[in-house]
Amino acid sequence: MKLIISGVLILIAMSALGDEMKDNVLLGCYYFPGWYRKGGVDYTPPPVSAKSDEWNCWDEFGDHSEWRWAIAGHPYPRPLLGFYDDSLPEVWNTELGWAADHGVDFMIFDWYYNDGVEYLSRSLDRGYLGSKLKSRVKFCLNWCNHSGYWWTTPIDQSGNAMVEMIEYVAKKYFSQPEYLKIDDKPVFMIYEQSVLLQYQFPNELKNTFGRMRNAARKAGFPGLYLIGCYSEDSPAYLQHMKNIGYNAFAAYTYCFQRGPYSPGPSAYYSDVVKETASIYPYLKAKASATGLDFIPTVAPGWDNSPRLKKDAYVVVGSGPALFERQCRQALNCVDKKQQMVLVEAWNEWGEGAVIAPDKQHGFKYLDALCRHYSPWCML
Repeated sequence: MKLIISGVLILIAMSALGDEMKDNVLLGCYYFPGWYRKGGVDYTPPPVSAKSDEWNCWDEFGDHSEWRWAIAGHPYPRPLLGFYDDSLPEVWNTELGWAADHGVDFMIFDWYYNDGVEYLSRSLDRGYLGSKLKSRVKFCLNWCNHSGYWWTTPIDQSGNAMVEMIEYVAKKYFSQPEYLKIDDKPVFMIYEQSVLLQYQFPNELKNTFGRMRNAARKAGFPGLYLIGCYSEDSPAYLQHMKNIGYNAFAAYTYCFQRGPYSPGPSAYYSDVVKETASIYPYLKAKASATGLDFIPTVAPGWDNSPRLKKDAYVVVGSGPALFERQCRQALNCVDKKQQMVLVEAWNEWGEGAVIAPDKQHGFKYLDALCRHYSPWCML
């Protein structure tokens, strides 16, 4: 009887510890913008040869949203909302309600900016910021600093250009009450460190980060909380990121981890989950040794065949049950200083990385998040 009682007490203690952890964890989701109709200064169509003639067929599916040329031509996925327009506040009223009710604390908008020009900004500017529920889920920016057909001027990632970018962002976004801040510092993510190094040497970049923080201070904030995203994860590279001036490190996704028997140009999701079981504690320890904050990322899978067709990379065997196991792994490895977990992604419909409700899985991915990250979850 004493053993049974002791076991019950241990389970109660573990449960209480889990609830305390959930209370402290900030859960953020990457959000790919642009699922809206054509037109406007932030829309730059590619050459017809870049996609197909379908790009110029404007109908109920919209334009860059990819509903027509990518998603509609593929048997899956199918959003529960249908082919929606995410520049509409009413769409965000629904999605933010779903997100907040399942424990999501903030959205990380993939933010495209170069040389004073934004691209695909209506989702944030008109949709999210126009929503009556925006106060329930905060937001921050992930600067997608890679090149692409959408830019009509050369890429400028010089020090002066990056300082001007922060001045612009501080005025337009940091001042929004919903903008995510850590220790009152606006959170700003940078997608590819390797791209920055094509434009500035490490010492130059360190100086640029200092100037960016000064620009934020001049705008009334105590600095910036910089997160380096989608880069190398070796101990030497983490030390390099710390030396330059990042506060934290996070991967975009771990779905490119391949097991020994991966099929062709693909991987098994079960192997990905096995790999992250060791990757999370490894990165947490290495990041801690360098003074960086570690932010684990979970992902429901990867399948970019809607976009790339025969050249796609597909993670086989993904599903809510295995995703929930990865959520558990990440929860056990959150950084004690900045307890944060990221999800890739809320709505990457063209890459098979989606936790938003769809017609195949319904709310199962959100329910998995709720059970592990929402302190009020009753599931």
